[in-house]
Amino acid sequence: LEFFFIIQFISSIVKVCLVWLVYVAYKLIFRSEWEMFEKSIDDSLKSLVHNTVNTGNFASLIQVFIRRASELRESSQCNDKLFFWQTNNAMFIIRTCCKFFSKNLTDEAVLRVFVTKVKEREDVESSADVSSENCLEEFVSSIIAILIDLPVNWITIKALMESLSCLLVLLSREVYEGNVISTAVAKMMLFGKCAIHAPLLTKTLLLLYSKHAEDACPLEKTDQFGGGSIFVGLANSLMELLQIDNNDKEKQVKSITLGDQALNVLLLLVSHNTPEGTIHPFRQALFSFINSQEQSMVTLPTTSVVCFKINFTELYDQICSRSGDKPSLLLLYFLLYKNVEFRNYVLSRVNLQNLILPILKVLHTSSQTDVDSNLGSQHLYLALIVIVILSEDDFFCKIIHETPAKGAEEWFAERSVRDLTLGGLAVLILVKIIQKNLFVYRDRYLQTNCLAALANMSSNFKELPSSVCQKLIDLLDRLSKRHARFVKRKELSMKYIVTEEVNNQIELFQDVTALEEAMRMFLEILNSALMHNLTHNIHLVYAILHQKDLFRDFEQHPMFQDLIWNITCVINFFSTRLREVGTETSVETILEDIKTAMFHWNPEGLKKFPDLKFKYVEDQNTEEFFVPYIWNIIYNKGGLYFDEVNVKLFEP
Repeated sequence: LEFFFIIQFISSIVKVCLVWLVYVAYKLIFRSEWEMFEKSIDDSLKSLVHNTVNTGNFASLIQVFIRRASELRESSQCNDKLFFWQTNNAMFIIRTCCKFFSKNLTDEAVLRVFVTKVKEREDVESSADVSSENCLEEFVSSIIAILIDLPVNWITIKALMESLSCLLVLLSREVYEGNVISTAVAKMMLFGKCAIHAPLLTKTLLLLYSKHAEDACPLEKTDQFGGGSIFVGLANSLMELLQIDNNDKEKQVKSITLGDQALNVLLLLVSHNTPEGTIHPFRQALFSFINSQEQSMVTLPTTSVVCFKINFTELYDQICSRSGDKPSLLLLYFLLYKNVEFRNYVLSRVNLQNLILPILKVLHTSSQTDVDSNLGSQHLYLALIVIVILSEDDFFCKIIHETPAKGAEEWFAERSVRDLTLGGLAVLILVKIIQKNLFVYRDRYLQTNCLAALANMSSNFKELPSSVCQKLIDLLDRLSKRHARFVKRKELSMKYIVTEEVNNQIELFQDVTALEEAMRMFLEILNSALMHNLTHNIHLVYAILHQKDLFRDFEQHPMFQDLIWNITCVINFFSTRLREVGTETSVETILEDIKTAMFHWNPEGLKKFPDLKFKYVEDQNTEEFFVPYIWNIIYNKGGLYFDEVNVKLFEP
């Protein structure tokens, strides 16, 4: 009977009793079988596409769903499990069809399958027909209404998860394109009638993330696939005919939680661009909400029509627990960069280590291993940019250099962290990344942002341990030696220009320029640290004295002469003091003598330089970076199957 209704649904028969489709069921397939399942129904879905333009069967099923979706809230209050079971079936059928449409059809063709050609159908549970132009838009609105209206409990969680998955599938056509595109559904949500729901939907998705990040659909017997929905009997028949082994779990992917999937949807909507001069409803909502726990009389900005309130503490705690994860880190980036209220809240926290340590772990891991995937390098960039944005704040830079790096010993095994502050650990890790970039990545963007973060923190360097200071000076030494080799190669290249390729010459000039910029920046960082906090950096003074010949070489280079003056003054002052006391050669004694000499240090003779402050500026077309990045995350951990052969937006 189940198979009979499916055959009618995809056929050219017009008078199909679509209501019965919501009753058919099957044993849910394993994730490892999903690829085979899609192949097995491929011909059936082709028939549906061909016939539904004339029969309107698919659009009529959409109307059945829309009618049922409007009754879900009342059904949840009555604990009507059967009604939810039927609605979940309908959603899963629709999602499976839409996934095929997104993969194989153009926008125009997708819109056509949502058109009802038959004006009156005995089986449609609605007295009013949905117009052909609004069928898709009303369907999307119904999904949004489910997310906004339904509470989260054991009876609603599958419907909520299925709604989120439906939105992702409807937006997924760009996954099969070679570049980011604005699909029909994306346009509806950003510019159409659905855009009016942006504030409430944004709030709902944030609440799902902050309150239900650990809630997943309960598994039922063979329910192994992330969405947890119930599909049609056709699957049973086809899978049994194919005799697939349900014990094969090789291709299974970890199930995704409700909160994680909600965050994926939100990030995807926020990451798409809108034409210049137009309001992006989801960005406006995400960037303007304020703290519901704020006790002061805060009034909503008159210019922000979409501002809402949310509990910052719950959101912050959830981000802290997951700040090393790719989606949560991207959310943190958006909020720190654009939501002033939330950024101020974060910077006022006394438990910043809970937020910073997971991010530093991401950076440390990248410095220890090769980042051989695009997704991994983007994660590294994002973690680094977050540190740069935070380091723009002086109070943050001050606090992290006074906060012990407790908890880092779990993943930072190179040395004891007992004498390390969060700031010291950040400096050490950033130096290691620059060092690795120098010889492995050779990524100028990475180098620039690492140096920017160090520069922003430099005036607040405080009690840096000897190991960190030595790493700083050693890196400057490596940069200097590498620069000398490249300059020599450049001179030889210019001398024997006939035998040198032009492209190699250009690359060599670029390398020399990048090294000189890095060396100058390092000297500026040392200048800033010595000018603002010399008396709190005994080990840094010792490291400079220990490598004083390195700085003598800089005096002869016109690009560095202005910056080397202050460092030379420090070297001369402390060298003279150490000679006067006739210090012993032990490190401990030298450090004590440096500490004593600091009481006589007078910074008046130093040259004044502007404070080092770099501000992160987002590129204009971030869509090309973020959208493929998010889809890559969804592909790997989103609980949805995508055939990697057909994926073109990113490298699976």
